[in-house]
Parts: sequence; C-alpha cells; structure tokens
Amino acid sequence: MAESNRSKRILVVDNNPAMLETMAAFLKAEGHGVGLAHNAFEALTAARKTVPDVIFIDQLMPRISGEDLCRILGDLPELAHSLIVLISDVVLEQEADVDALAAHACIAKGPFETMKPLLREVMESAGPADSAPAASRVKGTRNLHARDVTRKLLSRNRHLKIILESMSQGVLEIEENRVVYFNRAAHEFLKIPKDILLGSYFHQCLDASLWEKIEPILGGCHTLPGPGGEAAVVIFDRHFLVQCLPVTGGGDHRILLFTDITEAKQMESAMEAANLSENLGYVFSGVRHEIGNPVGSIKMALGALKRKLDRCDRETIARSVDRSLDEVGRMEYLLRELKNYSLFENPHMRRVSMAEFMANFTALIQPDFEKNRVALESRVDHGAGAARVDDRALHHIMLNLVTNAADACEDIESPRVFIRVTRQSPWVRIQVRDNGSGISEAVRKHLFKPFFTSKPRGTGLGLVIVKKMLMKMGGHITLHSREGQGTTVTLSLPEALNP
Repeated sequence: MAESNRSKRILVVDNNPAMLETMAAFLKAEGHGVGLAHNAFEALTAARKTVPDVIFIDQLMPRISGEDLCRILGDLPELAHSLIVLISDVVLEQEADVDALAAHACIAKGPFETMKPLLREVMESAGPADSAPAASRVKGTRNLHARDVTRKLLSRNRHLKIILESMSQGVLEIEENRVVYFNRAAHEFLKIPKDILLGSYFHQCLDASLWEKIEPILGGCHTLPGPGGEAAVVIFDRHFLVQCLPVTGGGDHRILLFTDITEAKQMESAMEAANLSENLGYVFSGVRHEIGNPVGSIKMALGALKRKLDRCDRETIARSVDRSLDEVGRMEYLLRELKNYSLFENPHMRRVSMAEFMANFTALIQPDFEKNRVALESRVDHGAGAARVDDRALHHIMLNLVTNAADACEDIESPRVFIRVTRQSPWVRIQVRDNGSGISEAVRKHLFKPFFTSKPRGTGLGLVIVKKMLMKMGGHITLHSREGQGTTVTLSLPEALNP
C-alpha cells in the first residue's frame, strides 16, 4: 500500500447518513479524497468508476449486507489492489473470521473517537496482500463484551442461511429489479457468475429469450403453472416451475422460487405417450367415422346419379348434388375443429381484465341466446381483477362451453345459463352453469377423449381443445354434473396482480 501521508481515494459505504457524514469529515480532514455510498448498489457503481484505494463498509445494511458486498468487491479484478475494510457492530458476537468475510481487515464499531486511531492504523497497513493472521486484523475489540441476545440472533440467522443454501429449490430475491440474494441452487440453475448476479439488474443477467419467459412471471407475482397441465420455463435444457412471491410491505420487493421438475416432466411425457396410445383407438375410429361416413354418402349419391344420369330430371340431380355438398360441409367442419386443436399452440399471454372480457363476450353471444330463448345471466364479482391469458384462446374456450350449456338446455322448460367470475388467489375462476339435462357418470368418464361425443352432429373435439388450450395457459378445468340437474364447468386461470 502507499505511504500513509499520501492522499488516498476512499469510499465509505453505510446506510446511516450520520455515520457517513462523520466518516467523511474525518477522512477529508486527514487529507483524503472521499466518496460516499448509501447502499451496496451505489457502492458497486462508485467502486467500478473510481477504483478506491480503501473501501470502508458497514456490515449491517439492508438489501445486500456488508459481508456480501465485501465478497462481490473482492471478486472484481479492477479492485485487486484495493483495501476492503468491514466495520462491524457484531464483531465479537459473530466471532469474526476476516478471511471468511472476504475483508482485508475488520474494525469494531464503537464511539467514533475510539475508532479514529483504528481507521488510521488500517490505512497504514500493507493492504490486500498482507499475510498477517486474520485474528490480528480484527481491530478495536479490547474493551468490548459479547451480547448474548445478539449472539443468539446471529446464530438463528446462520441457521436460516444454512437451510436456504441446502434447499433444492432455487431462491432469488429481487428489490427494485436488482438481485439482492440468491442461494446455491439458484446459482447452479442460472449458471451466472456470482459477482455478476448479486447487485445487478436481473434482466441484464439473462439472455433475451430467458428474460422473455420470466418477465411476465415477475410482473404478475403469481405462480406458474397451476394444477392440471403445467407449462414450465426451460433453462439450459431443464424444466422449472417458477413462482413469484411479493414481500409484504417491501415495495418493489419480490422473491423468485425455481423448482426443477425435469424428472417430473419426463415422467409426464411418458404418461402422455401411454395416454396417447390408449386414445389412438378413439382417434382413428373417430377420423374413420367422421370422414368415412360423408365419403360413403357422397360416393353413394354420385354413383346413383351416374347410373340414372340419362333419365334424371334437373330436380333429382340438384338433390344429389345438395346431399353431396352437405357431406363435404361436414368434413370441412371436422377439418376446422382439427385446425383449432393446434391454433393456439403458442398462446400470447397478457393481462386481461375479466370485467372487460365478459362485457364484450356476453354482448356477442346474447343475440343467439335470445333467438333460442335461453336466458343468459353473467356476473363478475367485485375484485375479480384480471387473468394472465391469451384472450383469443379464452374467447374460443368460453364459446365452446356456453354452446354446450345452451345445447344441454334444448328440451328444458325454462332454459338458463349462468356465468360467474370470481378470484381465489392465485386463480381467477370462471364458472359456467346450466339447468339442462346433465351428464351421466358413464358419459363423464369419456368427455375429454378425442372424437367421443353424445351430440348427433358433434365431433367430440370441443372439450379436448378446451383442455389443451387451458394447459398451455397454465390453467385447468373441472366439471360437475348430474343427470336431470344440470352441469357446472369451472375454469381456473392464473391471475395477473399488477396492472
């Protein structure tokens, strides 16, 4: 280190303005240039910009602690020759190990008059390369006594840190969009160097494609995904469920939890393959039925027409052509349904106000309900808020459900369909209830199988498509019905908390 009489560049980091002012006055009177930082974020910016000769850091600070800041600064190549000094209120209770704290020296905080000679002594030391034992670099403990309560609190804090560090879940804490804490698992999952991640703006640490997936989760402070067909965030070929939890009373302060579900996803894929094999019979039988029957009818109609063409009048020919066109239309309808199956393969998720969505939706379907003399009621509870969905997909889902509900009321004396929207955090619930004929237990078992239908002209793809779209959006569907007592279908959609 330079001689003690040379003016040094000094950075003081402390969240206490009075302490900053006192330190600055003393160091300037000693002839040094002084920079001040109120927190770790300001310290990182200032240290990189000015490269101080000495950095004094208060140990107990919010957001990023003094200990963590020592580690970050100690890993920066540009600060390799800077002396890092930790000023600690708990040096005895913590039984400070300077090497473990990543500081070159540690000064016990006390009355400032007693600290002045210690500050001078440290600045006159040999600096970062000093090979003196760690214990000899802890200054100012001679007349101090350890406080038992503080020791117990620090011990409790160490236990909590051990638990966090041993968790299989990744834990990442973000305040004002900057990372203030992450555990071992989060570091391993994200594969971002510690000196880059801690204290940095989170979006600047991630590549654009990964940030695009995580940003909506951070913005909504909700859990992705929900039960019944979860979508996962893929990070380096592994699948993660990502939860965003707001910190109560913490302003712009959130915690991200990363749960590795790669093995679970692999098991799910195997189960889906098994389910697909089980359902292949339904698929092929359905395709054969839905396309084979119209083709057979067309073939029969055109064959008969060909045989009698020389003696058929214009009216007979027209009937045969019309019959064939009807069957072609039936096949076109099937092809449209198959197209819908993959239409929203990659949903565009956004915040959708439930009040606005339902107002637009009911206005669109009301005329058809009035025409068919089915009473339609809709209620959006106060506080239902917004869901994070693809509004086009949700419109398609709702259209399918209310059509089914209206069809079920066809032979009912006073047909009625009721839609209600509520919020049960972290879900927005949409309930579609009818007083129709209901569904038997035998039919309910097959409702979500492709091409299974109880309607004379149905394709059996409607509810299959509904379920798939909901899965893609992180939602799920439940159905309750009894014969002769109507049906209630409930959609659960991930809520969007922030505007």
